[in-house]
Amino acid sequence: MEQLADQLINQNQYEEAFDLYQQCEQSSPILIKQAQLATKIGLFKQAINFYQLAYQKGEKRNELLIKIGKLQTQIGNYTQAIQTYNQILNVDENNPIAMGELGYTLYCKEDHVQAISQFTKCSKYISIVPKFLSKLGEELKSEYKYNTAKLYYLTAYQIKKDFKDSLFGLIDTCLKLEEYEQSLQYCQILLQLDPNCIIANLRKLKLKILTNKIEEAEQVANQLDGVPLNYQTEYQLVDLKGLILFKKQQYLDCIAYLKDFIEQDQYQIKLIVTVAKCYYKLERYEEALNQLEMVFDVYQHYYPALQL
Repeated sequence: MEQLADQLINQNQYEEAFDLYQQCEQSSPILIKQAQLATKIGLFKQAINFYQLAYQKGEKRNELLIKIGKLQTQIGNYTQAIQTYNQILNVDENNPIAMGELGYTLYCKEDHVQAISQFTKCSKYISIVPKFLSKLGEELKSEYKYNTAKLYYLTAYQIKKDFKDSLFGLIDTCLKLEEYEQSLQYCQILLQLDPNCIIANLRKLKLKILTNKIEEAEQVANQLDGVPLNYQTEYQLVDLKGLILFKKQQYLDCIAYLKDFIEQDQYQIKLIVTVAKCYYKLERYEEALNQLEMVFDVYQHYYPALQL
């Protein structure tokens, strides 16, 4: 019966296999197979029950408890998952997998201080923790939770000082939080690790403009002249050079400079908005409106254009 069920799984006949397993003697190996199959077909609560039965029958393995905890987290039973992981850690306090999974459950529960504590302990045993922390930081940043994201990036950086992803995360979250000087400090740290990093130099250029250090911004921009760039980084550099001219109130020069690039690609809406701002400053309102209409043809709800 068990072999037939195994064959049915190989043929993707999961429900039939599930029925056959239930007709077998409910030994620990059969219960584990049922749990694995239940997980595969999305019956997470039943999978938890099967793993728990296998554990009660003598399969006293931390591996089973880890699987139970992960499933409990997946269905949102965070309190139960925490209890499951603590059951392991009460006996084996340095179990790195239990620490890491407990950290993730606490993250899902939004108990970020405790989550960070667990991940920090776990990092002594598992080297990929900084990478995982940065991934969680990205997730939080995408949800506009910049302060919390910064906490995860900062922890990743403290664990591994030369981890570039965490530094990029800190630069960008500080930028979003308008902590420009702090963002600039992390830029400098990153550039010490990799002086030729194009993205870091572009961030530095942007931050110099935002902090009105225009002469320093021009120096950074000049350093990037002649450096091979891809489409995206070239677009960013052109945009930032345009902003330098705008900040210097060289509106006609800014228009002439940006229009060369807009003619090559009329979808570069940030550049078009800057040109519109220049016309507005020059009190050439009709031309400013013409530029904005070009933006709205591409993106009707582009906020910077709506502001203008």
